[in-house]
Amino acid sequence: MMLESITILEPSSGERQQNRDLEIHVRLLGAYHDGMIEFTYKGVQNYFIRANRDRAAHGDWLKDEVDARPRDTLRHNVTLAHGSFEIEAEQIDYKWTPFPASGK
Repeated sequence: MMLESITILEPSSGERQQNRDLEIHVRLLGAYHDGMIEFTYKGVQNYFIRANRDRAAHGDWLKDEVDARPRDTLRHNVTLAHGSFEIEAEQIDYKWTPFPASGK
């Protein structure tokens, strides 16, 4: 799998948009280049992203771990070939979207 994008959003609500939240969306190209994988982290409490800038890309997804935290959150640690990220959130959603068949 290869990282396509990481998007950090601050959805808001309320009369003056004063109620703020934090979401992170991670999009990956599947290992066989046959679809997209998307993770959505809702109610983000903590995160960090690290990249080795001696490379043009983050590279392949090497490993990941998810563990439960004491505050009823989940922490997702991901190691990439040229970086890493860790996100602690109240909810983690996963979605797989296959590419349409090419008709060969």
